[in-house]
Amino acid sequence: QRASVLQRLNDTVSNEVCKRHWGAPAPGVSPGGTPRFYIMDIRGLFMAAGILRYTLAQFQTSVYYRGQRKDWAAQVSLLRGAATRGEARVRVQWLTEALALTKPVFDPPSPSEEREALLQHYGLHTRWLDVMDNVQMAAWFAYHGAQVEPDAVGQQDDGSGHITAIACPTKGGGYATAFDLRGKPSEWLRPHVQQAWAIRSTRPDIGLGNLHFLQASTFIVPRPLLRQWSAYETLTPEVVFPRENEDRGVYYWRRAQENVLICSSGLTAAGLLRTLPNTWGNENSGRSGL
Repeated sequence: QRASVLQRLNDTVSNEVCKRHWGAPAPGVSPGGTPRFYIMDIRGLFMAAGILRYTLAQFQTSVYYRGQRKDWAAQVSLLRGAATRGEARVRVQWLTEALALTKPVFDPPSPSEEREALLQHYGLHTRWLDVMDNVQMAAWFAYHGAQVEPDAVGQQDDGSGHITAIACPTKGGGYATAFDLRGKPSEWLRPHVQQAWAIRSTRPDIGLGNLHFLQASTFIVPRPLLRQWSAYETLTPEVVFPRENEDRGVYYWRRAQENVLICSSGLTAAGLLRTLPNTWGNENSGRSGL
């Protein structure tokens, strides 16, 4: 059924977007075998997003987005780089301890899964994947990521950003679940500015946290167009990543981070942290900017 739905999406986007000269099919496929499209007009971006939303809704499925510098596979940050399930278990063990240490200082009233999703959004490596339900906001991150993440030799990318569409069941109980981070009060400002959601597989240990099976399509957009479409001059990084005096979430994350570092120190001594990315407290780290 997934293959037939993807083919239907591919055909519809090609027919409706490309015939208006707002985009064109791109060569190759994204991770998971999903189609790719060049988008050259913002109307094409909105139309393609609308096609995805309408088509997937017929299967009780919602669509979310990630803006990325490259066409990376969707994979939870905790398990990126893990080569074996044994290595994944070590990371989950580390996360369990980190979550216990952060609970007293980071949103203690929330259920544990919601707290983990919020911690992911603010900087912890977890089993959740940051996404958003606004394709224009995803364009912001696709542009921003290209600006702040040069490659290993200091070169920028090929001049384009990627917006990955991710499909997730509307109701829980399936193979994945989605959580709206904007359920917090507005004093937790970052998720409201970023239109943020989080998704998680019901079995993140399977496939080492790789969620490429949820990817529905990828839109490739030239970086100058991304800057225009995302209103980057208005939505500056200072707006999208509010500071501690503007966002209570950052305040609580700073306190939680101290506990995480205590946890990290102990696990480093046990040789359990060596494969985890060292990005604590870097609000702009990560492949999506989230």
